[in-house]
Amino acid sequence: MVWPLDPEIVREFAQGLETIIVIEEKRPVLEDQLRAILYGGAAAPRIVGKHVHGSVFDLHHGAVAFPNSGELSPNIITKVIADVMGASLPTGCSSSQATAPITGGPMRPPSFCSGCPHNRSTKLPDGSRALAGIGCHTMAMFANPLQTTTASHMGAEGVMWLGQQPFTSEKHVFANIGDGTYAHSGFLAIRQAIAAKVPITYKLLFNGFVSMTGGQSVEGGQTPAQILASLAGEGVRKMAVVTDEVERYEGVVLPTGVTLHHRTEMDDVQRVS
Repeated sequence: MVWPLDPEIVREFAQGLETIIVIEEKRPVLEDQLRAILYGGAAAPRIVGKHVHGSVFDLHHGAVAFPNSGELSPNIITKVIADVMGASLPTGCSSSQATAPITGGPMRPPSFCSGCPHNRSTKLPDGSRALAGIGCHTMAMFANPLQTTTASHMGAEGVMWLGQQPFTSEKHVFANIGDGTYAHSGFLAIRQAIAAKVPITYKLLFNGFVSMTGGQSVEGGQTPAQILASLAGEGVRKMAVVTDEVERYEGVVLPTGVTLHHRTEMDDVQRVS
């Protein structure tokens, strides 16, 4: 387990070592823990990771060894190991490639998968605000950070509004919640909003999968009709189904008062709610 590391195991591993090389891409998760555990210990080894702590042959204290940005190529890793050992680079390893500075490349912001309904389902009427939830739909915060704000932990979607609502002139907010989160603990968030009687519209984004963590099936496997029935039992006052495939609901019995709309009517449905 990379976090938290067991201090006893780390100290036992480090006994008698002069140098520990920590090779990890992105953040120094292992390196920071090793340094915190071994710092101040008797004859603590030098640690070479993102930076060099203590001079090691051709690497001086504070030098960047394994950068945070880009990828760690074999040349970069080989060069650091060779420097630590005071050895020559092996045949076929280019020193110029190994030591070339790596800078952050062009940013590619996260975005919805091609064809994902959440790309449109998270859009709001002008002048409205949505509270974010746990799920890949949280990316709506990147698309329009002024309209979709304040992510919560799972199962507390919209709870911030309970504290805000009595002290603001804002009349209403939306809250995004995925069907996977709803099955996990999100139904509790909706329950607390009903109990508090706050003006809020939950947008339950249904796709039948836990998309954020690999596309697993949602535990329980409730259909939209079953979810609507349970929400009606909780006392939700008004509900609507918005979908690209209205024909799939032919013959499906929905709770009394639930309306069915094509996604092209999304903006109108949100304004009425």
